[in-house]
Amino acid sequence: MPEKETILDKLGKVITKIGIAFMTNALFILCCIPVVTIGQAWCALLTSVRYQIRGDSWWDGFKFGFKTRFLRGTLVWCIMLPVDGLLLWHAWSHILNFMENGVLTPVGIFGILVFFMMLMLTAAFLTLNVYIPTKVGQWINNATAMVFKAPLQLLITAVLTWLPVVLVPLFPEFVYYFIMVFVVIYFTLVAFLSTILLKKVLMEYLLTARAEGTLLAEEGKQRDDEEYEGEENE
Repeated sequence: MPEKETILDKLGKVITKIGIAFMTNALFILCCIPVVTIGQAWCALLTSVRYQIRGDSWWDGFKFGFKTRFLRGTLVWCIMLPVDGLLLWHAWSHILNFMENGVLTPVGIFGILVFFMMLMLTAAFLTLNVYIPTKVGQWINNATAMVFKAPLQLLITAVLTWLPVVLVPLFPEFVYYFIMVFVVIYFTLVAFLSTILLKKVLMEYLLTARAEGTLLAEEGKQRDDEEYEGEENE
């Protein structure tokens, strides 16, 4: 008969999970320093969180997520970053104008909507790059369709991911506290929430891709297959 866990055992597990969350968050930020690698760093963080949920090594997950489909993750980020940044500048100018003058033009409303749509599309591309490896054409189709299949989930993920970019300029007097939260554990929590929110729609894509035989046979395919089998049986 297994021994009953004590309070100290449970506390130790909690502390361990917090420590792992801190390490994955710190590693993600470190991998973001070159800027062009932010997209793939996010893919690595998602994979690490997924491994943790399954009880596997967070370090193995991060390494696997960073090196697998690296070119795709980096390219999509380098393409989407300037687009998202330009749309953010455009949307923000209209929001400031509304705050000052109380006027929001149709062009401003359209610009804000397009900005959020592009954020959601960026999140869809990077998430699918981790979970559903398919050919480029299908990857693009799936990401576009995902924006309409899971709009609220993608919007929450995208907004939370970009939140530091907006909050720090708005509240410079609290920048120290924001930075401390972001550095310690913030992005790991966002990745965990994203994994939970998007699980249902990702399973739909997965089952379709496996039925059609369109999943790519890339490095780590055996490990992916094991994960897929486990998730299908849940």
